[in-house]
Amino acid sequence: MSIVLDGTNGVTLPATTNVQNAVICAWCNFDGTLSGTIAPRASYNVTSITKTGTGQYTVNFTNAITDSNYAVMACGGVNSSTAYPTLALPNNSSSAYVRCYSGAYYDQNYMSVMVVR
Repeated sequence: MSIVLDGTNGVTLPATTNVQNAVICAWCNFDGTLSGTIAPRASYNVTSITKTGTGQYTVNFTNAITDSNYAVMACGGVNSSTAYPTLALPNNSSSAYVRCYSGAYYDQNYMSVMVVR
């Protein structure tokens, strides 16, 4: 199931030609302090996360995205008071890169990633 923002189901979108349909293609929540292949705590269309180094992850999709022209958002925190900047980039239609960096790479306990197309 995907969430479609297209003005149906009682949702009213602004009347403008700049609004386009958007689909959440994948999302996940995971513990970035684990090693190797990480199973998400909760997810949609994500099979696993591969830790490629400290604070560096590849999010692997169950079903490929149509192409690699999607948006990826990520955020994370070490605990309730410490968070580091997080960068997320499309890799290809089967995975996305996530990096947590602030002068050095940092593992984060609470990672969330969302892919929109």
